[in-house]
Amino acid sequence: MVPPDDRVSEHLPISAGLIMILLCFFWGAQSVSIKISNQGVPPLMAATFRSVVAGTLVWIYARIKKKDVTFPKGQAHHAMIIGLLFGLEFLFLYWSLV
Repeated sequence: MVPPDDRVSEHLPISAGLIMILLCFFWGAQSVSIKISNQGVPPLMAATFRSVVAGTLVWIYARIKKKDVTFPKGQAHHAMIIGLLFGLEFLFLYWSLV
């Protein structure tokens, strides 16, 4: 909504601030949950399980919404590299919280 004098407001909407607080809560809770899971499960196994569950849920969601989950021709190697880097990031995160 544009103010009557056509100036753009420089204030952050309350909803955006609340979403940012919720996002920070989830990111903080992630580290706590990893720390707890590392007590009973090896970090590599926990990270693998988390990735498999998340990937499966995303795939199910895409199938429900009738979205294509394949990569365009010639793009699969880029996706594998990005996936490997993403997996390494979580592996190092799990190891760092041991």
